[in-house]
Amino acid sequence: LQTQFITSTSSTSSSKMTENKRKATTSENGGGNSSGDGKFHFSIDRGGTFTDVHCILPTGSQIVSKLLSEDPSNYADAPTEGIRRILDEHDPSRSYPRGEVVRT
Repeated sequence: LQTQFITSTSSTSSSKMTENKRKATTSENGGGNSSGDGKFHFSIDRGGTFTDVHCILPTGSQIVSKLLSEDPSNYADAPTEGIRRILDEHDPSRSYPRGEVVRT
C-alpha cells in the first residue's frame, strides 16, 4: 500500500469544512466508490478546538476522524495522530505505534 499525505489550509470556517466533508463522505455509492487506487489520501482541517482528518481509503471508501487539536497528555500533534489512527485501523500490513516515523 502507498500513502499520500496532502495538507492544506483554508480561510473557510471549520464548521463549513466539516459540513462539506460530511457531504463528501455520504456521497452516492455509500461514501465512496467500489474501486480505489490502492493508496491512502489525506486532507486535514486543523481548527482551534478540533482537527478533522478526511481520508479516502485504498478501497475508495471515505472516512472522517475528529480529534482534539491540542491533547498533549495523549499525542504531540493532532494531524499526525489522526493519520496514525486511520493507518493503524485500515492498513493490516503493519502496526503504527505512536511516536514512530511513518514510511511513505
